[in-house]
Amino acid sequence: PSYDIVLTALEALDPTSAPGEDGIPAILYQTFSEFFVPRILFKVDSIARTGKWGTRWGKGTMRNIPKEAGNLSDNAVKDAGAQALAALREAPKCTPFSLFSAATK
Repeated sequence: PSYDIVLTALEALDPTSAPGEDGIPAILYQTFSEFFVPRILFKVDSIARTGKWGTRWGKGTMRNIPKEAGNLSDNAVKDAGAQALAALREAPKCTPFSLFSAATK
């Protein structure tokens, strides 16, 4: 695939979803697409050349969404997700490495 195809696929993901078992939200891949797209292309090319997938590819995590008694809608969860996305978009420019460093301190 081309850079544009991978970028389009990333942009099509729901920003609040986490496409893999690591739980990393799609918005991280979208925000830092210039970092991730070349690495995704490299991995896809490697799979095409060798025919070997990563041992953990295709796995995912399903989580139950806790609900309050009497409130069975997902609106509270969606509102919290929207607030988190807004905060991330307003954050100063940073790199995936600085996010990782901050999270591991």
